[in-house]
Amino acid sequence: MSQKEKGFTLLEILVVIAVIGILVAILVPRFSGIQTDAKKKQAMADLKSLKMAVEMYKNNNNAYPAAAGWDTLLLAETSRVIDEVPNDPFGTTKYSYDLDTATSGCYVIYSVGVDGSVGTITVGSDAVTASGAGADNIWVSNCKTGTHNP
Repeated sequence: MSQKEKGFTLLEILVVIAVIGILVAILVPRFSGIQTDAKKKQAMADLKSLKMAVEMYKNNNNAYPAAAGWDTLLLAETSRVIDEVPNDPFGTTKYSYDLDTATSGCYVIYSVGVDGSVGTITVGSDAVTASGAGADNIWVSNCKTGTHNP
């Protein structure tokens, strides 16, 4: 009498592995796109909060915070809007802030964006320009015009 052995054949195991591989190949790119979109939305929400904090600082002090130490100045406010300056979701540092030193009236707060590179962010008398590697930067500003802002 022969006993029939129980188990899976090599062919069945290979078919299951192939199906799993196909599913992974389809789902992984979609998942990474979702992560990037979530980071962009997080950056925009953070930047809007930071812009509100900068405007509150201006209302209380009759001037925008200087670029050097801007985050410390925002956190030192008694009527502060934020408890901390968050880290940029696309980098390992905090968001950046630049103020037009000629007029002290136009500023930009920005994230390095998806590529993680600052590139060139220029803040002028009433305009912001992002170019080069920084063309994908995400930013907010009180300037009237800008050449890029997703």
